[in-house]
Amino acid sequence: MDVSDPPRAASTAMSISSLLTHCAGCESALIQIEACRAVTPESVVVTRHCPECGHDDELDLPVAVAELLLLRAADFTAGLLDLAERLALADELWVYDPL
Repeated sequence: MDVSDPPRAASTAMSISSLLTHCAGCESALIQIEACRAVTPESVVVTRHCPECGHDDELDLPVAVAELLLLRAADFTAGLLDLAERLALADELWVYDPL
C-alpha cells in the first residue's frame, strides 16, 4: 500500500498518519513491523502484520519516514515490556470500576 493512495475503506475513517501507526483493518495500535526492504536509495517497503485481526499490508515509504516508524515501534514495544514487567512484579493488582 502506498500511503499517498490509502485504501478506500480506511481513507474515510483514518488519517494518513493513523495509517502509519495503526492497522488499516481494525485500527489497532498493536500493528507490528515484520520486515523492511530498500526499494531505491530513497524508498523502503515496510511489511506489517496485525496480531488482533490478522491484517497484513505493505507501506512504500521514504527512508526518513520508515526510520521514524521503526523508532516509534521500538518505543512502543519498550513501553509494553515495561508495563508487563511492572505487572509481573506487583504485589497486588487493583481493578478500578468507576460504576
